[in-house]
Amino acid sequence: MRRIFANIAILLIVAGAAFVYRDQVRVAAMQMYAKALPCSSPITYRIGTIDPQFGLSQAQFFAAIQRGVAIWEKGSKRTLFAYDQNNGSVVVNLVYDYRQQAIDKLKNVGITIDDTQSSYDQLKAKYDALKGSYEQNKSTLESQIAAFQRDQDAYNAEVQSWNAHGGAPRDVYQQMQVTKADLDARRAQVQTDQNAFNTQVDTINALVTTLNRLVGVLHLQAAKYNAIGQETGGEFEEGVYESVLGAQKIDIYEFGNRAELTRVLAHELGHALGLNHVDDKDAIMYRLNQSSNDRMTPSDLTELERVCGAGE
Repeated sequence: MRRIFANIAILLIVAGAAFVYRDQVRVAAMQMYAKALPCSSPITYRIGTIDPQFGLSQAQFFAAIQRGVAIWEKGSKRTLFAYDQNNGSVVVNLVYDYRQQAIDKLKNVGITIDDTQSSYDQLKAKYDALKGSYEQNKSTLESQIAAFQRDQDAYNAEVQSWNAHGGAPRDVYQQMQVTKADLDARRAQVQTDQNAFNTQVDTINALVTTLNRLVGVLHLQAAKYNAIGQETGGEFEEGVYESVLGAQKIDIYEFGNRAELTRVLAHELGHALGLNHVDDKDAIMYRLNQSSNDRMTPSDLTELERVCGAGE
């Protein structure tokens, strides 16, 4: 799977000069707002990578996304999504052959695979070790980002206060320069730590993909492994919606024709809205992409209203 974290940047204002930092704390705050007031404002999206092996242009892919969006908006008579290629919060990608990508990713971190029980056991041990430290690393990074955001906000407030009074005295200004340097150093450390966390997440998800394939190849009686970041997910394997620490993406892996592409896009857009799977086999939000239906079913509408009702 592709990386799901953007680089961190932070806004600092010093003596009238602006230093722009865009970070995932802002995105996470927007997601918290969306969860508190679901469907109150459109979810923005943008097109990310399009693997040329699919043979689709950006215009064709965009048209498919629009058809997926229309399934939800026409059926519900709501404006639920908005295209923003520069700042869209959900990145939509076409990723060719995720199984091979997972294998290549593991090779890059020194893990080799063959279709044997021994290989499965070694991969599972690696997965268990990484998964065991994931939650602690995630919590530590979240705390680190939150503390940084708090101190940055306090600094910005002090700068704005002095600017409103015509500027800070020299000694205060010099101390604020020291604070700015400290914040810059902390930002760099957060960046380094987040990059390391990104690698851990990507490795776990690559292990999940390969372990699930080996379960099938070896006919093992083992439960399916779940990828990190799949808030709702599972068996609709042509695509996946992920959200981790404020970064959101939809990866589309495979489709047989344009109609199937529209359905899988609509399904993952539904997950971006917060929808869960439903039991109706004709529904867009059914766990398997096995129907030819291209409209919301009553089950889809009920699930949408469950999520969006509080935002009315």
